[in-house]
Amino acid sequence: MLRIGICDDEPLYLEKVNTAVASYFSSAHVKISTFSDDRSFLEAAKRGRHFDIAVLDIVMPQFSGLEIAKALKRDNPGIQIIFLTCSRDYAVDAFSLGAVHYVLKPFDEHSFHEALERASAAFRLNDDMITLNLPGGMMHKLPAFEIIYIESLGHRRIVHTTGGKYEETRITLSSFLLLLERLCPSQFIQPYRGYIINLGFVKSISPGKITLTNGDGILIKRGDFRRLRNIIFDYMFPRTEDGNGKS
Repeated sequence: MLRIGICDDEPLYLEKVNTAVASYFSSAHVKISTFSDDRSFLEAAKRGRHFDIAVLDIVMPQFSGLEIAKALKRDNPGIQIIFLTCSRDYAVDAFSLGAVHYVLKPFDEHSFHEALERASAAFRLNDDMITLNLPGGMMHKLPAFEIIYIESLGHRRIVHTTGGKYEETRITLSSFLLLLERLCPSQFIQPYRGYIINLGFVKSISPGKITLTNGDGILIKRGDFRRLRNIIFDYMFPRTEDGNGKS
């Protein structure tokens, strides 16, 4: 799962960038965090918040995007940086920091998508792929983020994905959960015996059932409702950072 941090003190551009990122990565394998305050972004990074891609306005009230990028690169050399600015004056400094793109405001969604294309290319070689063992000895690879949920039926696991259903014949449900946790930390949970769900595809939760975006429902114990609701809400609606940034 890619984690993307966006920091811009202009609400219009913060929303515009957020929309562009969400439309480019139109699936559940991306987590976007937005910050309208440069200090809260830095504090989140210092507390251990990990970002694979950072989109930074260069001119901000307290810290420039260049300063933030230096701090991020120091602790996370592999992070991909996209800078936003109204001027070309900072281009040399931006690229000296290893920025993958330098986007001039105002920009359209197409030009910003080009920046995201460069930034995300570094991670495509390591897509979170899972190999399924199908009946008859056949095998099928798919990205973990395409899995909506998995159900265990006897000695079979039925893997429901955005592209259809597959029958896995070898991997146990507990082994599936361990594998998915390694590939996509905190994105998959086991809400009830015999099921694993992708939190990115949860549509709603009620005291007896979790409903997924494909319309399927997973039964849960009524006593587990509050705990599962908190897990789902923490994933879907992360807490606000310092009153400005949203995790």
